[in-house]
Amino acid sequence: MNENKKNNQLAKAIYSAVAYFDIFDYPLTLEEIWQNLYFETPAAKKFLASEVLAELKNNEKLKKQIETKNDFYFFSGREKIIETRLWRYGLAEKKYKIALRIAKIFKFIPFIEMIAICNSLAFANSRENSDIDFFIVCQKKRIWLARFFTVAIIKFLNLRPKPNNTKDKICLSFFISEEFLNLEKIAYPDDVHFQFWLNQIHPLYTRAEIYQKFSQANQWSRSKLPNLSAPLPNLRRKIKSVRFNFLNFFNWSVFDCLETLAKFFEMKILPAYLKNIANLNGRVIVSDQILKFHPRDRRLEYKELFLKKVALFE
Repeated sequence: MNENKKNNQLAKAIYSAVAYFDIFDYPLTLEEIWQNLYFETPAAKKFLASEVLAELKNNEKLKKQIETKNDFYFFSGREKIIETRLWRYGLAEKKYKIALRIAKIFKFIPFIEMIAICNSLAFANSRENSDIDFFIVCQKKRIWLARFFTVAIIKFLNLRPKPNNTKDKICLSFFISEEFLNLEKIAYPDDVHFQFWLNQIHPLYTRAEIYQKFSQANQWSRSKLPNLSAPLPNLRRKIKSVRFNFLNFFNWSVFDCLETLAKFFEMKILPAYLKNIANLNGRVIVSDQILKFHPRDRRLEYKELFLKKVALFE
């Protein structure tokens, strides 16, 4: 590859990484920029951190648009987001403790294979009034039972989000079956936010290497993020697997009937506005393999914001 073309490609990938996280008021360290290099087309080459640093120091376009302070990099005039990131990290620590307490309860539900954190809390960028978003992987043919028991527990503990009360509540809006680990089918074209989002999911609890299988199944999401690898579970934010499953002593065919009953009951009480938009445009998906309840799915909005920011580098 021509050296100038190579450098321009790297410079734009650097700018794109900063641009994406700027949407969320999140300045990046050098290592984070290196990890999140985003290329317009699938990239096989992995640039070195030293190459990224050299480009930040020597590329005139980048020097005009990206500043650095206290080991963080950010767009010119956006120095205040350093304080924002540090403040939100402190909030995230508190929310993670709540998430861990709930995950320690959920892990005893025999139909659950993985409990993970997603959205802003996954990269420690929570707002004070934000809820705690869970991403749950369930056993095959047990997704409705898993949702039934998790929602019942959250309601009992008065931790379900309400329109005017979301702070530190538990949002159970995304369940998938272990047979539907590859989420490429629900991605939009050039779904930049979804690509980053999938690789920010932080597992708290996992059985039978499901997290590794999930990461492997979604390698497609890293085609334009060649330096990025799925986050390793943080030991402070990880709980042990259940060794004993008392329901193994029961006839599992009984649970096929209970799964059908759980689906019937949950569909009956599902709000009409969710039923009306289910399986239309990817915001709300209702099936026996995936339950996704995001009526305000903002992927397209974030994509538009990202493209506007990246266009300023042209």
